[in-house]
Amino acid sequence: MSASQPAPQKRKRAEDLTDGPSDLAPADPVRSDIWFEDGNVILQAEGVQFKVLKSILARSSPVFGDTFSIPQPPASGTNHTVDGCPIVHLSDSAKEIGYVLKALFQNEYMGYDEELPIAVIAAFLCLGRKYNIKKLEREARRRLYRAFPLTLKESDALNDALPGTNGCHIEDGYIDILSLARRAEMLSILPRVLYMICTLYSRKEIAKGWVNEGVTRCLPLDERAVIFAGLDAIYSAQAQTTFAWLYHPAAPDSGCTAPLECDETRQKTLIANLSPAPLPTGLDSWESQVESGPGLCISCAEDAQARHTAGRHAFWEQLPSLFDLPPWAELQKERQDLSYSRSLDRRRPEILHTEAISHDLKLLRLTPSAHRVPLLLRSMAQSDIEPPQQKRKRAENSTDESAPIEPVRSDIWYADGNVILQAEGVHFKVHKSILAQSSSIFEDMFSLPQPPSSGADTMDGCPIVHLSDSAQEVEYVLRAIFQQQYMGYEEELPVAVVAAFLCLGRKYDMKKLEREARRRLYKAFPLTMRDADALYDSIPGIIGSEVDDTYIDILALARRGEVYSILPRVLYVICTIYTPMEIAKGWEKDGITRSLPLHERAAIFAGLDNIYFAQAKTTFEWLYHPDTPVPGCTTPSECHKSRQATAILNFNPTPRPAGLDYWEDHTMSGPVLCRSCFEKAQMRHTIGRQEFWEKLPSLFDLPPWAELQKEREDLI
Repeated sequence: MSASQPAPQKRKRAEDLTDGPSDLAPADPVRSDIWFEDGNVILQAEGVQFKVLKSILARSSPVFGDTFSIPQPPASGTNHTVDGCPIVHLSDSAKEIGYVLKALFQNEYMGYDEELPIAVIAAFLCLGRKYNIKKLEREARRRLYRAFPLTLKESDALNDALPGTNGCHIEDGYIDILSLARRAEMLSILPRVLYMICTLYSRKEIAKGWVNEGVTRCLPLDERAVIFAGLDAIYSAQAQTTFAWLYHPAAPDSGCTAPLECDETRQKTLIANLSPAPLPTGLDSWESQVESGPGLCISCAEDAQARHTAGRHAFWEQLPSLFDLPPWAELQKERQDLSYSRSLDRRRPEILHTEAISHDLKLLRLTPSAHRVPLLLRSMAQSDIEPPQQKRKRAENSTDESAPIEPVRSDIWYADGNVILQAEGVHFKVHKSILAQSSSIFEDMFSLPQPPSSGADTMDGCPIVHLSDSAQEVEYVLRAIFQQQYMGYEEELPVAVVAAFLCLGRKYDMKKLEREARRRLYKAFPLTMRDADALYDSIPGIIGSEVDDTYIDILALARRGEVYSILPRVLYVICTIYTPMEIAKGWEKDGITRSLPLHERAAIFAGLDNIYFAQAKTTFEWLYHPDTPVPGCTTPSECHKSRQATAILNFNPTPRPAGLDYWEDHTMSGPVLCRSCFEKAQMRHTIGRQEFWEKLPSLFDLPPWAELQKEREDLI
């Protein structure tokens, strides 16, 4: 059936819309191209109207069938009808509704082997699932399942093409499919989708986003954490599977005819492909990884190729677990219902239709359309159906509601005090004069004439001042002001006390406390490498440098108090203390799982990627880019092998941040360097370390040290 020409209407057509400024009043609905003259229902989504036929819609969707089968009250007013047809308001995208209706009413997108844009597949899958339009949902699932098979053999046969779609080969196609898979809960395509994103985007792009056609795109913060955790797992897994032949070569008696040359080839391949930062290449073919040069002997090449092939299959089997997904066998179950529906398709249409509806009705509790039909219609239509009113729970029956908690008296309670501070239900009775002397904010507050207080605003005749701060932090501040605690000469303070001094001191203009906190932080995190080295990794003035998670707490404090000049060192140390997996997914401490905020994980992972490349060009430039030959070198071949072996020992299969490591921290592997190479390497390490320090702020997208220095000038 084709849409006939509608009679002239006053409403605007879609093609008449402009980008001009909109009025405050709601815009008039826009008529879509899907407008049947003999239609008997109007669907409206995002201000776009579609005039279609109830019978065809009901035949395709039991949800709409249920909607239309319920008796409706007489429509009142023009807001509920158009051309005498009731309006059903949908909360979906107008574009996605258009795709679905074109398929149902105009037979578009249904051609044999016709490739569909990802947006159309998304509409079929998600709206098909929501409105129980089985045919469209199955169509979308078939295409995605074919594009992302469950076996390596089938995946290889696709040659990186994605059959059934015409958008995945362009930029960001996999990003859109990832979003679709999450939205529709299609777990079985996720291992391959996530792996491909790891291979197509750099760590920096994953962490911070990228520009596509002038528009900056980025992954959701939770997806970045998943991908970075997966990347770390990939690096370790591919070293034990696909590239085990590089890390664990065959035994010397395996028939190798050139042991030295073969060993050098393996080391060169490792350095070339996996340093300074590895790439996710666990599914790469053998041909794409073999390094040109002297090459492996025939025996080693055959052994390596066989192990690479076997390892690649082993890597594929591990792939779901690298992203914390169920194994392939479990993911296969997601696709079994599609196999069942294919067998149904071969049966008589009337049997299929009847049993499909019956099956759907049995699953009402599982679908968003079914659990409560009237309430569903309430969300779809403005006022077509009024659900029965549910009884409201009585307050006394609610377990979530409780009587207000009576405030408790703290230990800071002066009998002759004349003001009460209340924070988080804790009372502190103190003196206005001393508080005003320490804080210009409280001084101004107390100087203003106060209205007569009611009984609820006083206690013991003292006014109550309600604070929105932590009771613990208020207590730290009051103990310092009234009891001179935490102010001893070179007395170390817990991070929590420093945080209270810094943040509440800043908030209430308690300059002495704020300066005290800043001095401690600035001393603990100096701006020069020489001063930092002199501290020997301690944090002077702050208790907790030997306790786990201290740097995490200081990071939170620095962000909250806007003390940016300590961030380069704090972020770097966090990179050295915690593994990428812990940064991405969290860690356990005293039986409690702790984790960084999502935005901090993204910042740290972007910094990690920068660190890997920066340290290869500075501190460890002597490993990755040695002079050839080093002037005065007496054993060029042995020194070259020693450098390669040391790089592999310290930075593979997973690199680590080591740009500020001392020369003594790194173990030489293999033959030792000759005296000339040793002295040159040590000198370049020292110079490179200083260069790395100068780059450190930029690695985390912070201003240079000279700019950060200005933050501290008021304390000099």
